[in-house]
Amino acid sequence: MSDIIKKDDFYLNIKNILQTARDNTYRQVNFTMVEAYWNIGQQIVQEEQNGKDRADYGVYLIKNISKKLTADFGKGFTSTNLKMMRQFYNAFQNSHTLCDQLTWSHYRLIVIPFYTSPKSIPMILDKSSFMLKRSSTL
Repeated sequence: MSDIIKKDDFYLNIKNILQTARDNTYRQVNFTMVEAYWNIGQQIVQEEQNGKDRADYGVYLIKNISKKLTADFGKGFTSTNLKMMRQFYNAFQNSHTLCDQLTWSHYRLIVIPFYTSPKSIPMILDKSSFMLKRSSTL
């Protein structure tokens, strides 16, 4: 084997190591943020309900925490996003059911009700491809 081919293989091996590390880091950071959003949703639900079945002051709480988080952390903590985090927690109350293959964007799509027509055709998650597809059975 020539020295040029050995050097190319050597470089490709190092490149693959770095790419794998970056991919793993990206997935881990995404999942850590998904867990953070789940925990935020849990905190909101618990604070709103304060041991009751229904919340009394959710709108005020969400607006107030949105202003504070936006001031401290910047974009991403609008009232809409915080409501989505609350809905996310309510949909997946067991954190062990969260999948590290899915990003926050995936979970948002799963949690949001999808209706494309008056027929109300819901979306389902194809676990093999992690893609949302229209449900053909109702």
